[in-house]
Amino acid sequence: MRFYLFLTIVFLSSFALAKDEELTKSDKEVKKQEEVAWVIDAIVGEPEADNYVNLGPEYLPDLRDKDLSFKYQKGDFVIVPIPISNPTLDTGLVVGGAYFYSQTAEQASSQPPSVTGAVAFKSSNDSTAFGVGHQSYLGGNKWRVGGVFGRADLELALKNPTPGGLAAQSSIDWQVQGNFLAAKVTRQISGKWYAGVLARYLDMTQTFSIETESDDFSLSSDAKSAGLGFTVEYDSRDKPMNSYSGSIFEIDVFSNTSALGSDNSYQSYTLKYRSYHRLASSLVLAWEA
Repeated sequence: MRFYLFLTIVFLSSFALAKDEELTKSDKEVKKQEEVAWVIDAIVGEPEADNYVNLGPEYLPDLRDKDLSFKYQKGDFVIVPIPISNPTLDTGLVVGGAYFYSQTAEQASSQPPSVTGAVAFKSSNDSTAFGVGHQSYLGGNKWRVGGVFGRADLELALKNPTPGGLAAQSSIDWQVQGNFLAAKVTRQISGKWYAGVLARYLDMTQTFSIETESDDFSLSSDAKSAGLGFTVEYDSRDKPMNSYSGSIFEIDVFSNTSALGSDNSYQSYTLKYRSYHRLASSLVLAWEA
């Protein structure tokens, strides 16, 4: 009997101390808890009244389990090394990287992630090249904005395969140096159809050096091309990058003009079609015409 009485007194004393501690909380502490509770309530949209008086772990909602529009998917970075070997460029390495930007849940359901990529190349015959590009998808994939910039310095050795004679004793060194810039902006016009404008600039120098047993000479030329164009495309691909299914059909009409710095004025017309077919979970057949 005394033992039960002792337990009862201990329990009542603990309860009284706990209530007393809660009642003696400073007004500042209580206000802070109420503000935190209000913020959580506003985010989650599920008021829980008095549950927020004590903000212990058992009362806080687990935001990871909520389907909230402010949640962000982490950005992804991908890097790919590609070794190459051929008679023209010798052996070398191409390294490409891309960063896919984070998205909200709403963005992920309506448009692909925007991406920035870069590529660099170096070979054993001192050929180098690099490029940087970006592609944005905006307004629920209604707008697509992209551009690329790069430079190439290539040493292309051409051997004469003809056996015997003077020609067989010669080699041609083809050097290509230049900068390029291109931009494209398209807008969805109906369903999977897009239309927009193109811009392109190319400044290139080519040098041909021919060496024989008796003599050698070189010939060089400069070319500059700049212009604007119009594009129409139909895009049914499941993903613009790393497509598994669907196709893309493009018509480009381009006008290069001396008014923009081009050496010559001319028009070009391009028609392209690419199709993707998933044959297995990790196998895709793609072809282009």
